[in-house]
Amino acid sequence: MSNSANTSNDIEFQYHNHNNEEYIRLYSLSRTVKWLAIIDAFFSLFYLLVTPYLGLYSLFSLIVATCGYYGAKNLRKNDTLIYLIFFSLKTLLNIAVPIYIFCNYNATTNWILFNVFIMLLEVYLTSIIYKFYFTLKKYTEPELNNIRLMTQPVRVIMW
Repeated sequence: MSNSANTSNDIEFQYHNHNNEEYIRLYSLSRTVKWLAIIDAFFSLFYLLVTPYLGLYSLFSLIVATCGYYGAKNLRKNDTLIYLIFFSLKTLLNIAVPIYIFCNYNATTNWILFNVFIMLLEVYLTSIIYKFYFTLKKYTEPELNNIRLMTQPVRVIMW
């Protein structure tokens, strides 16, 4: 019995070692990454249905976006890392392909400006996922369990 009391006190002590602003930042980044993963999954599903020649890539992208969503929702480091690596590689690909097309083919100014905007947006979104992962990485598993419990709504059932 005293063992379980010590464990809960240890977790409580670890919780108080961090600033509440850090928890709020982690929660905010978590929500942002969840929404990014939802949007990513939506477009992956859309491309899967509309463009069959991108089927395997879109299916893989949908699976990884789902992994990113659950990683952000449940504060899981490994799932978030998978999503970060995939999103980073996708960003690099989305930068390299337009540069290759621009260097080898005639491209209109509108096309170039649009792709520069998309590149900057992708880099910014990758930085958000990066910040979330490295903020998440600072916490131990007992601290993350405590944060998970704090973010769950309390349901009161009255009979």
